[in-house]
Amino acid sequence: GAMCVARDLYLKPGGKMFPSECDFCVAPFSDESLLQDRLTRSPFWGQKSWYFLDLSCLKDEAIRQDVRRPSVEYVDPSIIMAPAHIHRFDMYTAQAAELKRIKMPFQFVMAKTCLIHGLASWFALHF
Repeated sequence: GAMCVARDLYLKPGGKMFPSECDFCVAPFSDESLLQDRLTRSPFWGQKSWYFLDLSCLKDEAIRQDVRRPSVEYVDPSIIMAPAHIHRFDMYTAQAAELKRIKMPFQFVMAKTCLIHGLASWFALHF
C-alpha cells in the first residue's frame, strides 16, 4: 500500500517504478519433517502435573492450533508439489486496496500423489 501512495504522490508522468511488476505465487507443498517438528513441540501440553494442574486435556487443541499456524521460512523447491499459481500486479496501476486483500482462485495439477501439508507463498519482483 505504501508504494502505491508514494507512486500517486511523487511519480512524475513517464517516471519509472522499481519494481515495475510483482508476482504473488502460491503452490502446495509436502513436508513431513515440518509436520513432525510441529507435533513434537507440544510435550508441554501433555503434562499431568504442572504446578498441580493437569494440562493434558489441552494437548490435542494445542497441536491443532500449532499445525495451523503460518510458518515463515525458506521453502526448498523440492517440496513444491505442483507448478505455482501466479497473480501478477502491475505496480504502475495497482491500487492499495487490491494489495491489502488478494483474492485469487486457483487449481493445481499435482506432480505426484502425496499428502499436502500446506500452501507455500512468495513474491517475485520484476525490475
